[in-house]
Amino acid sequence: MKLQLNTDASIQLVHSYQDRIILINEQPFNHGVIVTPQQVVDLNLNQLSELSTEHFEQLASFRPEIAILGTGPLQVFPDFALSKMLVEQQIGLEVMDSKAACRTYNILASDGRKVAALLLC
Repeated sequence: MKLQLNTDASIQLVHSYQDRIILINEQPFNHGVIVTPQQVVDLNLNQLSELSTEHFEQLASFRPEIAILGTGPLQVFPDFALSKMLVEQQIGLEVMDSKAACRTYNILASDGRKVAALLLC
């Protein structure tokens, strides 16, 4: 599923998500990443069960207004203990399947919002 044409190459946007591959500014990833408008961080994370508090701390380190968690092909909510520190830092967390997460991230990033997404394939 092609998501968006990026007319501003300085913003990291998701170009497509299909067959468990995320294409961000022409770079393919077949495992978890954190993407912000400024950068992509390769997590080498394959499954939701591998998520740890350290991943959420890394997500929070970007100080987003809103954090998005894309959980792969299906929406699955992680244990609250993992993301609790986001709430404590007043960072909103939206959990959705990765297709929806990619679309939502692109909209917010294109609008200049301070957003960070942790996306799983």
